[in-house]
Amino acid sequence: MSKANNLRQQHNLQAGLARTLIGSMLIIMPIAALVLWLGDEPVRAKRAVLMYAVMLPPLLLSSYLLMRLRARGALLLAWLSTWLILSLTLFSAGTVFATPMPALVILPVALALSGERLLSWLGYALSAFSIALVAWLEAQQLIPLKVPTSLGGIVLGCFIALLLLGLLLRNMSRHVIGLYQASVDNSARLERLTSRLELALKAGHMCYFRLNPAERSVVLSPNAQAMLHSTHSRCALEQLPGFDPHNAALLLQQAEGLDEAGFSEPIELELNGPEHHLWARVFLIREHDKPELICALQDISAEKQLAQSKSQFAAMVSHELRTPLTALLGSIRLLHGLHNAQLDAQGQQIVDLALRGGERLAALVNDILDFEKLQSERLQVQLSQQSINAQIHAALETLQPLAVTEQVRLGFNAAEDYQVLLDSGRTQQVLVNLLANAIRFSPAHSTVQISVSATPNGCRITVSDQGPGIPLDFQDKLFQPFTQAHNDDTRQTKSTGLGLAISQKLMHCMGGELSFFSKPGQGAQFYADFVSTEPASEEPCSEPA
Repeated sequence: MSKANNLRQQHNLQAGLARTLIGSMLIIMPIAALVLWLGDEPVRAKRAVLMYAVMLPPLLLSSYLLMRLRARGALLLAWLSTWLILSLTLFSAGTVFATPMPALVILPVALALSGERLLSWLGYALSAFSIALVAWLEAQQLIPLKVPTSLGGIVLGCFIALLLLGLLLRNMSRHVIGLYQASVDNSARLERLTSRLELALKAGHMCYFRLNPAERSVVLSPNAQAMLHSTHSRCALEQLPGFDPHNAALLLQQAEGLDEAGFSEPIELELNGPEHHLWARVFLIREHDKPELICALQDISAEKQLAQSKSQFAAMVSHELRTPLTALLGSIRLLHGLHNAQLDAQGQQIVDLALRGGERLAALVNDILDFEKLQSERLQVQLSQQSINAQIHAALETLQPLAVTEQVRLGFNAAEDYQVLLDSGRTQQVLVNLLANAIRFSPAHSTVQISVSATPNGCRITVSDQGPGIPLDFQDKLFQPFTQAHNDDTRQTKSTGLGLAISQKLMHCMGGELSFFSKPGQGAQFYADFVSTEPASEEPCSEPA
């Protein structure tokens, strides 16, 4: 951006110099001829008119180049044509003390002001060459003195030279004033943008500092000083308040692992202090063609505290509900076991309704507790090598009553059994969830098919249904908690939207994966991949990236 601005400014300067040179020559030469004619110097006047006629085509060509935005070419052509005419006029006069000499001395200023060193040296060299050549020829008397030297001619030449110099300096001053005004405007604009950026960063609890990995030092922005409670704008990385050697090493490691776009992966830093958590990311920028590392920080302490409070609240409410709910369900199950002998039809219906409601409430509380444990990475699984077919048969037996109620067939052909690593209870939770969803969203008299196939490191369970499928606009949200797809063509079920989210995290805890494929109107297939070897991660229940 800075290079482009410099080129644009140089183009404008060269265009202005070319216009000044072309305009002054087109005006000065006729005026000089007229003055010489009125001053009773017809020979010089005729020579000026002749030179003007010779100079006119190149100057017009220079004007054409200007209109085509070729400022450098226009300036060079106008300057060379002016230099050539002045040199020829000086040579024809036979002496350096002629009218063109002062203008020839001033002429290199036009190229010197162009901002290009090569053009500047070219101008001075050519002008010096012309004057030196004529002076040498005159000294050696190799050229005749065709026009006698006159004071009027010298004065006129000086006037023309000074006029040309004044026009060039005027153009340059206008350009400098324009640059200064643009600089003032840019500075004011930059100050406004900086102020807005600092305000936005402050509102978002964000800040940044410049990082120098070689020196292990940082340069803090005002917001960074305030957020990190630092009294210094420059200091060593380890001297930042709350940054221990571990945090400093993490940042330096991020600085070394930038991707092709110049960004690092975001990391979370826990500073030494009362519950101070930061989100950090390092990225590369270039200022004045020099690479610099910027570390962006965001204070997420409030978000972490809010998430912890939510988890604690959910756990507290769930536990407070579970204790009375267990007693309530025990009493209802006792009544349900006695209703055939001691309750009439209406009483039986009330007990059945209470039992279904209590069991659904218990399932909801369990889902909330499991989800909270998964979110806080406190859920434990006990992995062991077990038969996958045994797990499928157990889940089918559990879901058979629901399948009968919904008039859906369950199909499973156990061609081959596989021994894989799993937690029996958690595997049942996953399979029951997948089968229950398939049953509820399948049309009556259809079949939910379960199959098992081998994978390079274990086996895959596929649960296929003939339901309406998953809407395309919902598929990327399917495993998000508390979300449900709404379809008027299916039998709607009341759910928390936690089942699939929990199932996916449980599969990850057991070292496996849960995925799906679906086309709207053509059913859905869910794939539960189990492994036969220990997961590589030491923390199997950590959240997936």
